[in-house]
Amino acid sequence: YRDNIASIKIRLSKNEGYLGGMVNDIAAGRDQIVWALDGGNTPDDLKAMISPLEALRDSLRFSANTVDQEGRYVFSGTNTSAAPMAYDASAAPGARYSYAGNTNEQRVVVGNGLTQVANDNMKGMEQLLNRLDATIATLGSATLNPNDPATRGVLEANLAGFDAALDLVSGKIAVLGGKQNILDTLDANHGNVSLSNQMAITDIGQLDMGVAATELNGYSTALQATYKAYSRIGTLSLFSAL
Repeated sequence: YRDNIASIKIRLSKNEGYLGGMVNDIAAGRDQIVWALDGGNTPDDLKAMISPLEALRDSLRFSANTVDQEGRYVFSGTNTSAAPMAYDASAAPGARYSYAGNTNEQRVVVGNGLTQVANDNMKGMEQLLNRLDATIATLGSATLNPNDPATRGVLEANLAGFDAALDLVSGKIAVLGGKQNILDTLDANHGNVSLSNQMAITDIGQLDMGVAATELNGYSTALQATYKAYSRIGTLSLFSAL
């Protein structure tokens, strides 16, 4: 159990680090879109945001498609051979990204009758990538008008996408923290049980078998005498004294 717990804790800790980096990217992207929605921006101001947004989009996709030391995708559920954020270059901007993993859980035994989910998935991140892609395409338009309702609609949808993604990833981080706390408690409990077992084994190993046999024989004789006395008492009545 403790080996399983140690292995899961390492995996969860690494995943938490990956997700923490994504939170930073998402927060930075959200700030960028809030700035883009400022009505005082010129078309050139908005076009200057294209390159940072492209870098952000690619960074988020790269993080979502993280692989472990064995080349397995970390955020694909149990479909670890498939990159979770699939990309179709032939699709229109706003529809190029899709989730290619699954949401199945990999459960590992961590105690008697206890299991813990050891994997994760990134379903939902494709929505933010598509909205980012649509924003980048809109800002690259030759007829870009910062105050055009259509342009602002794309930006507002992207802002909502950042908020949803932030909730998604932050929620995962909170869950990972809770899992690690539970595993710490279980590991401590298993450690206490292991220590008690070792102490018992040590005590048995140091036992003088001759003395123990003599004492056990004495206890058995006394117990038999007690049972006989109770049996005799159970047969007595007032007439027994007459």
